[in-house]
Amino acid sequence: MNSYPFLNNKHKPIFTSDLADITHRIRRERIIDISASPLVAATSLRKKLEILRQAGEVDGGLPIIRNEILVGLIPAPDLEFALDNLRDEATSLCLMAEVNNMDSDDDEEIDPTDFTPYIDPAPMALDIRSPMDLVYECFVKLGLRYICVMRDGKFAGLVSYHPILTEKQTLRFYRYIRRHLSSTCESWKNSYSGHHGNGYCIGNIGYHV
Repeated sequence: MNSYPFLNNKHKPIFTSDLADITHRIRRERIIDISASPLVAATSLRKKLEILRQAGEVDGGLPIIRNEILVGLIPAPDLEFALDNLRDEATSLCLMAEVNNMDSDDDEEIDPTDFTPYIDPAPMALDIRSPMDLVYECFVKLGLRYICVMRDGKFAGLVSYHPILTEKQTLRFYRYIRRHLSSTCESWKNSYSGHHGNGYCIGNIGYHV
């Protein structure tokens, strides 16, 4: 458990910003776009999963987008399980959205390339103008690992809660800390870094890198 971020919901920080301040631009390798077809190559999904793993987001997720609209999200652990169960990953096309099939049979064998059972069709989403107080509550009180960000009904990004940050993310979050949080966060960082390396916290959510 020491590798996970530190949560402390006893003291709520005061925020003066909104969700847009911590929302990154959409990266194509971080989403599953089914605008052209609900079938996606398993090799492409594996690459996206590996990108999450390299970023330390092993419990993150990949939003599923159709024509800029969020239609679902598949958690990384579930995606990995589904890919591992494929008979031939190199040539498989995986179904990432429900399709109407008039010839469907309830007794037919489960298709391992059908990933729809692993997809959350209604992931948690907030408008990009949502206050950081609400974002903080979602992470701390609800225990969410990620929040989808919407702008005028369209997908605008994903905010993940994960313990390992890239150097660029670390600098960005550290600047956020300096602007918005009290000196208690700085003292926590100093005491925490002595035991766990470089420690950072956002509000009372702590990260180590």
